[in-house]
Amino acid sequence: QDQVGNSCGTTSLSMMLKYFQGHTLENSVPNIDKYIRAKGTLEYALPKGGIQSLDIDGYTAPRDLVDFAKKHGMRAGMKNHGSLSDLRALLDKGIPSLCLTDWSFDESDSTSAKKANPDGQSLHWVAVIGYQSKENPETHKKELIYTIANPWGIVQEVPEKDFDKVWAGMGKTGQLLKAPGGHMIATGMQRLFVAMVPKDEEAPI
Repeated sequence: QDQVGNSCGTTSLSMMLKYFQGHTLENSVPNIDKYIRAKGTLEYALPKGGIQSLDIDGYTAPRDLVDFAKKHGMRAGMKNHGSLSDLRALLDKGIPSLCLTDWSFDESDSTSAKKANPDGQSLHWVAVIGYQSKENPETHKKELIYTIANPWGIVQEVPEKDFDKVWAGMGKTGQLLKAPGGHMIATGMQRLFVAMVPKDEEAPI
């Protein structure tokens, strides 16, 4: 699915719910947005009179993804400071995961290591939907390659070390986000992921 604006989180959640539950109006991005993402126009009064308008196109908080899934037929949870082995253990059971990354890959060149350096410009949700051992077209060596359903509307194959760069973030303490003025803010999130299964499944989450 292709996101509109900053809806990478709700678009990724929509893909996940449709994978488990099929296509329904409840699982559509506009419906999910309505409940967990700030959108629209905010108007406020200026000190010297007059009205200022501010367009809002908010991001999606991890806990809101979990809460929405729980209210819509899923058992869901999230983990901060997760690991690649956590993801693989879930994928081995047929359970994809939503991962919060500092994504810096070029859409047309998703496997290039030089494109994988997080820069604090934007946090981005993606769905990790599979992995396999195959030859890296750059190194010609066998390695683990992750299949990513990116809400840019594309499916990408990304070498494990490159994916881990954008999942871990550029700071020792985790994902950083660049604020106005160039200040870097620590989010406290590193290798964070959200996973879910239908309530009638027994897989641990």
